[in-house]
Amino acid sequence: MRITAAANGSGGGGVTNPAGTSVTLCETGTLTGTANVLADSAAVKGYVDRALPIVIGARITSNQTIANDTETTAVWNSAIYDPQSMLNTGTGEITIPADFGGLNWDVRVNAYCQGISAGDAWRIAIYTNSTEVLRSIYNAGATASARSYISGYTLIGVPTGTVVKATLYQNFGGDRWLSAGSTFSTIEMKCLQLGE
Repeated sequence: MRITAAANGSGGGGVTNPAGTSVTLCETGTLTGTANVLADSAAVKGYVDRALPIVIGARITSNQTIANDTETTAVWNSAIYDPQSMLNTGTGEITIPADFGGLNWDVRVNAYCQGISAGDAWRIAIYTNSTEVLRSIYNAGATASARSYISGYTLIGVPTGTVVKATLYQNFGGDRWLSAGSTFSTIEMKCLQLGE
């Protein structure tokens, strides 16, 4: 099917089906110019995008060192799913894209830390820009294995351009490691479409 519109605002656009006959869309009307048509298209795209489920998932592909007594940003260097290109694989930071500011996001972080001993404690934190919005503390306890899994999640409502990151902290007296693998250490964000 082909949609046509006459030039210079003269009207007479129509739809042509494969058989070659035409169906008139309008007899008269004024085209407002290419710029306005493009602007309208962008606005329509924004509404269409926001009607879709927006999800991002990312992981690390090699073990990341978490130094003693140092809050360390988890560098998610590999996107599992990121259609909006929100992830910076160099820093592990995720930026809320245009048209999605003011909406609510479910943020979940999973971490699998190597080197945990009985009685060790470490934590995950989630930040929006420089503000800590979640701190999850886990104590491995007397039955801890050599690896310990923790997770943290929170709900955020933030404007376009907000940077979301996760950090890990431990003070065991030596280095520990965030373990790689798609099922071990990941971050997931889902737009809940609740907002403006």
